[in-house]
Amino acid sequence: MTSLRKRRLKFIVSIAFLLVCLNAFAQQTEQPLKISLKDAFFQIESQFNIKFSYQDAIVEGLVVTNASNFNNLEEALNYLRKQSDLTYQKIDDRFIAVTITRVSFCGILKNINTNDILEGASVAVLNSDKGTTSDKKGAFSLKNISNRALLKISFIGFESLLVPVKEFEDSKLCRNVFMVPYVQELEEVVLVNILSKGINENLDGSIKLTPQEFGILPGLSEPDVLQTLQALPGIESVNETISNINIRGGTHDQNLILWDGIKMYHTGHFFGLISAFNPYLTEKVSVIKNGTSAYYNDGVSSLVSMETNDELVEKFEGGGGFNLISADAFAKIPVNDKLSTLVSARRSFTDFVSTPTFDQFFQRSFQDTEISNEANPGNPQTNQITGNETFLFYDFAAKILYDPTEKDQLRLSFINVNNSLSYDEFGLDESDTETSTLDQNNLGIGGKWKHFWNPKFTSFASFYISKYRIETLNNDVFTDQILGQKNEVLETGGKLTGLYQLNNKLSLKGGYQFYELGVTNEVAVINPDFFENVRGVIRNHALFSEGIWQDAKNYVKAGVRANYVPSLNRFIIEPRLNYRRNFGKGWAAKILGEFKSQYVSQVIDLQEDFLGVDKRRWIIADEEDIPIITSQQVSAGVQYKKKGWLFSGEAYYKDVTGIASRSQGFLDQNQAINTTGSYTVSGAEVLVNKRSSKYSVWFTYTLAKNEYTFDDINPATFPNNSDIRHSISFAGSYTYKKLKVSVGVNFRSGTPFTPPRSGDPVNEDTVPFEINYARPNGANLEDFVRADVSAIYNFNLSKRIPASVGVSVLNILNKENLINSYFRLDENNQLQRLDSRSLGITPNMSFRVNF
Repeated sequence: MTSLRKRRLKFIVSIAFLLVCLNAFAQQTEQPLKISLKDAFFQIESQFNIKFSYQDAIVEGLVVTNASNFNNLEEALNYLRKQSDLTYQKIDDRFIAVTITRVSFCGILKNINTNDILEGASVAVLNSDKGTTSDKKGAFSLKNISNRALLKISFIGFESLLVPVKEFEDSKLCRNVFMVPYVQELEEVVLVNILSKGINENLDGSIKLTPQEFGILPGLSEPDVLQTLQALPGIESVNETISNINIRGGTHDQNLILWDGIKMYHTGHFFGLISAFNPYLTEKVSVIKNGTSAYYNDGVSSLVSMETNDELVEKFEGGGGFNLISADAFAKIPVNDKLSTLVSARRSFTDFVSTPTFDQFFQRSFQDTEISNEANPGNPQTNQITGNETFLFYDFAAKILYDPTEKDQLRLSFINVNNSLSYDEFGLDESDTETSTLDQNNLGIGGKWKHFWNPKFTSFASFYISKYRIETLNNDVFTDQILGQKNEVLETGGKLTGLYQLNNKLSLKGGYQFYELGVTNEVAVINPDFFENVRGVIRNHALFSEGIWQDAKNYVKAGVRANYVPSLNRFIIEPRLNYRRNFGKGWAAKILGEFKSQYVSQVIDLQEDFLGVDKRRWIIADEEDIPIITSQQVSAGVQYKKKGWLFSGEAYYKDVTGIASRSQGFLDQNQAINTTGSYTVSGAEVLVNKRSSKYSVWFTYTLAKNEYTFDDINPATFPNNSDIRHSISFAGSYTYKKLKVSVGVNFRSGTPFTPPRSGDPVNEDTVPFEINYARPNGANLEDFVRADVSAIYNFNLSKRIPASVGVSVLNILNKENLINSYFRLDENNQLQRLDSRSLGITPNMSFRVNF
């Protein structure tokens, strides 16, 4: 057996050796060695005593199969023509010129789905100045083009093509070239330049703001992403800040605010007087009040989505400037044909320079807080306190854009927003000093991968991380008490989405989303000692799907979102509908509806939270004390547009349930009540706009009735804190050559407040005394009136450096508007009324350059 095994082993080894030898021989005979084209030239030159004349660049890197001993020179040249695609021309008996082969050709551009011809497409020869466009028959032709060249074919609404010229060489007829429609959601703008340049309305009823194309609005010397929203009907701010934007009666925390898909929990600088988002890096802002896509979660009141540039940058662009509050700069940097970066930064200089704008902002932000000496009028200790305050803010944003292939797009975004306040408090003795601080920050990171699988299907994968933190340390100079507070939010999530274009009219979109949300609230007190840390976590799984149909007269977007919250064992179905019908002759009608839910909201436990400056803290739903907030909304409207005139009217009804009384900021007998309820808003919005090439004049009117219902409060139904029954704005802008001016007046009804009972304001039978309040929100403040102006002048510092100077004045009439009013008892049990007032006359100016 051993001998037999040895013989078998020798046989197998012999066969294997033979196969290896045969394989090596076959490789040598079937795959001749490759040599450079230059070496082939040298061999042929030596054999036939000739000389090739050429530029090194056209033969650099070219290789051919090794061959020698040609029978004649013509055989050698034919061999080279087949191997290198170059032209070989005899100059005389000794010299042969080597040049790039040039060809003439033509093509016909067509839609791959419909076979329709494409007129007006751009056909460019890369790395040259040659190009053309397709004619009425979709045809194009080019002459004397290198056969090594690449054609870039571009057409609006279609994916760009890179086509080698070699593909046209062998075609005697015009070759058909099929282009693929760019797969995207149908968002064609149908109403352009509403109010001002850069404000448009889409088919789905959403408002699109384009800050980089922005014209001018009253009171703004340069674009402000969130201040601009308040020019639209139905969008107000009861305390004139962008950190408290009320859209159709909702509170600010009920707005879903996204920056490049990252959820933002902090939106303002200077505690809400300035937007925290640099407008010069923001490509577009979409605002949806109703009919939201099933793609989005949260935000029972509205969606505000900000997006930076999402296309590769072809040339460097940058700019910078300053106003009387801050300075900023931005840059769009192309790295190569596949990689670009965007970056912006802004910082206030209010910590070392005081300006009239800063003085007005500071007085408005810190009135009735521990930093203001007016916080406790009548308190002898407070009146003897002096202090130094240092306030600053900054924001930074960056984005990386990378297209590794023609079918892939990778994007990575980063944003950091910060506010810092330091307050030194001095007591009766100058050596007695305490420092209080407040730090507020929102950090966000997000990424997206987009892949084109085929002409009809595109997939998207995205993730985001958003971390918000506000932390204060409050040192009391008289009691030696130290109060530390911290509120943190960490949200991480991701989406997988597919978009399928069935045809030119119908597209389908669907996917899955997961996110995890954690909220921490911490309170630490020294003297007396106390510590509390409360943390909650919630996870959400969601499936969403919707279809979009669009033809000449109809636009329909219908979808559904299914949410599942494991920790609360809740399954929530949210249908969404958006329908628009064009009737012709400028008339159109629309119907919108949506169900939405959200799992995080803001509450106010004590009015002195966070030094009294930013009183709200985020909390998470637990279905016990804090329920999930849900909303249902329906609206219908008509539009008419013709010869520069636009009329738009819309009526709506919205019902929001699950709101916490602590989230409403009550300052009356309901301040200490911890209960849940709802609010309903019914209203109508009207916009009239007349535009020409030089001017725009507009009028807006909003009628809204906004009421609470809390079963544990008597009476159960009463006006909402954000109830503004009537709101009117009248404004206009005018452009003369390089100068733009704008003037506007805003009027609105006074907001509700709760006064003490007339004739019996204080209950002296209790210890301590209490205020006897009248019916909740039974009275209204005086009407709010504010006039604003602005002007921008554009000029050139040089041929390549455009610049602009802007001037604006808010509340130019210096009207003292009351925006809030509440009551309390002083040290002697005397009733005090404390009024919060709006900004006084507030000038600002800006200077900017672009390059």
